[in-house]
Amino acid sequence: MNELSEIRLGKEFEQQTYSRIVAIGYDDLPLLQRVLNFSKSDDPYQKSAAYFAMTGRNGLWMARDENTAIIYCRHPNLEDYFLVFPTIGQESDELLTEALGAIVSSGGVPIYARAEGLLPEDKINPNFNAQKIPEKHLDWAYPVCTLDTKLVGQHRGNKFQQLRTALNKLDHTRVLAIDFDPSQHRGDIFEVLEQWASNEKGKSEPYQRLLELFDILPMQGRLIYHDGKPAGFSIWEETDPRNGMANAHAHIGIHQVSGLSRFVMLDMCQALEARGFGRVCIGGSETSGLNQFKQQMRPVESIELSSYRITPKSRLFRNLANEFQVLGI
Repeated sequence: MNELSEIRLGKEFEQQTYSRIVAIGYDDLPLLQRVLNFSKSDDPYQKSAAYFAMTGRNGLWMARDENTAIIYCRHPNLEDYFLVFPTIGQESDELLTEALGAIVSSGGVPIYARAEGLLPEDKINPNFNAQKIPEKHLDWAYPVCTLDTKLVGQHRGNKFQQLRTALNKLDHTRVLAIDFDPSQHRGDIFEVLEQWASNEKGKSEPYQRLLELFDILPMQGRLIYHDGKPAGFSIWEETDPRNGMANAHAHIGIHQVSGLSRFVMLDMCQALEARGFGRVCIGGSETSGLNQFKQQMRPVESIELSSYRITPKSRLFRNLANEFQVLGI
């Protein structure tokens, strides 16, 4: 399929209040992936249906016309906020106005998310103001990183000294790594998440949702045992096999075992290389500590992303927002 306009989204578009906006459910994710294949973004997650399924787990929509697609979702962490992602296909002020209008008129606050570089704040849309804001809640607070799976798998040279030092703290004879099948190993994954999340409410929910995608999208994963007990796992999406590009969405090792979190990452890269994938995006980071951990893997590509708070210029939209008493950031 060579044209975005050739992808048909079905009768649901004509049944919505906003005629060109449709809700995206899990069954629609393969179709969403076909739309994402038209993205020209340098951000690998912009081409990942699994990323949008995770981030949009509280509600995910697409606005579409023949030449343009705009994806937006409820913010996974902030009530009343919505994330609007960069346009796929031709830029369309009309369609973006429709999507932003649908959010604002329902009492929502739109955030233009994962913007590449610095954008002129008056250029996102002529009907809305845009103000750059610090990203405090999601993974692009720090640069999005892509790894060379072979380099990490071999981890040779001075630049991987920190990684090797951490790995040396782990007794590898006590570790077993296997491919996992959610239908067989779900209980083991939940056991790892329970230890890792330490009863922090909602922390493990996105990763539990990932397991639901294995029958829908090209997902793969590895399960790590330490002394015969579940201790870590990784999950990735084989987004672009032709170009050897994957997107990692989980790489978790329990904190009680020194060096295990690095081993999870190492094992994932080695498994990906064996499957013919030379690159894997591991996303950005919410915190400085997580960013420092990812830098130990020596990313070969990094991209800085930004967030913009969107407010309407139109008095009509402003009055609707005020009626819903929307709070600012």
